[in-house]
Amino acid sequence: MTPEQRRFSGIMLFTVGIISLCMAGLVTGLNLSTRADAAERFVEEQRMCVARLNVLGGTISDLPGRIEWTKTGLERAPALLGESSVASVMCPGWTMTQACVGMECPVPNSMNIVLEPMNKPE
Repeated sequence: MTPEQRRFSGIMLFTVGIISLCMAGLVTGLNLSTRADAAERFVEEQRMCVARLNVLGGTISDLPGRIEWTKTGLERAPALLGESSVASVMCPGWTMTQACVGMECPVPNSMNIVLEPMNKPE
């Protein structure tokens, strides 16, 4: 190879390397942005679910990825059962993973429902 050909090859390899680094950085940035958007959407969906459950009353504890709703007063048991089905409908994208009524609950003589998301964020 002549010196001109080696110089041209070196310049081309350097250019391809720089372009590859730029593309890798762009792909990484887009991936991180998508994850942040998905996490933000997930937090907003949980906040909306908690707000809807507040309308029904009771005690709500929400951890990231889990909502626990407790309502006392078993003398209104039929109404509480109706409210439990309403609670599962009020939070689309969330599924009822645990439910108990009466003495089986962590708080005796109450109704306890645990909702978790169907699709957990990454």
